[in-house]
Amino acid sequence: MKRYMIGILIAVAALIAVLPRQVSAAQSAGDPKTVYGSSRAGSDVRTPKTPAISKLTNTTTGINVRWGKASYASGYHIYRKVPGARWNMIATVRGAGKVSYTDKSVRVKSGVRYAYMVRAYNSGRMSAAGKSVWIVRMTAPTLRRPMAKGSGRVLVKWKQDKKASGYQIQYSTSSKFRGSWTKEWIRSGRTTAASLTGLRRDRTYYVRIRSYKDAGYDRHYSAWGSAQRVNVR
Repeated sequence: MKRYMIGILIAVAALIAVLPRQVSAAQSAGDPKTVYGSSRAGSDVRTPKTPAISKLTNTTTGINVRWGKASYASGYHIYRKVPGARWNMIATVRGAGKVSYTDKSVRVKSGVRYAYMVRAYNSGRMSAAGKSVWIVRMTAPTLRRPMAKGSGRVLVKWKQDKKASGYQIQYSTSSKFRGSWTKEWIRSGRTTAASLTGLRRDRTYYVRIRSYKDAGYDRHYSAWGSAQRVNVR
C-alpha cells in the first residue's frame, strides 16, 4: 500500500513540475484568443509585420497614403488624427498587396495638418502600430487664363490660398510638361499675379500652378492645378 501511495505522489509531483512550463510556452507563443480577432485552435497564424508609411502626397482628390507591404498581412487599417486628438480608424484596405489609399474626406481642408498611421491585420492578429507621418493638406490654386502681353511676356493670375506660404508656377511648350520646362517661385501666399518673361514668340505655352506650406523644416506641396494654354506674341 505504501509503495502504491508513493507512486501516486511521484506522478502528481511530476505533473505539477511540467504544467508551468507548458503555460509559459503558450504565453510566449501568443494565444490567438487574447490578440486581435480569433482563430481556430491549433491554427498557425503569425502576427503581421508592422507596415511603414513610405509617402504621403497631396492629390487633387485628397491625401494619398502609401506604405510597404507587410509579411503575414491580409489587409490594413488606416488611422488619421489632427494635433492633440486621438487616432481614428478611417478605412480598411483588404488585400496584402494593396498598399495605397486616398483619403478623400480631407479634399477641401487646405492648411490643416494631419498624421497618418497604418496597422496590418490577418484573421487572428494585428501588427504593432507603425510610425506616424505628418502632412499639411494643401489644395491646388485656381489659375485664371494667362494673358499674352507682347514681347514674350505673359501675365498669370490665380485665386489666393490664405493658408499658403507661397506658390510655384510651371510653364512649358509641352502640354504634358515633358522635356524642357521652367519653374517660377512666388514666395508669398498673398501674391496673386506674376509675369513670365523671356518666352519665345509665336509659340504656345502651357502654364500650371501649385501652392506650398512651410511647416518647420518641411515644405508641403499641393497637387498641380489644371494647365492653361496661352499663345505668346
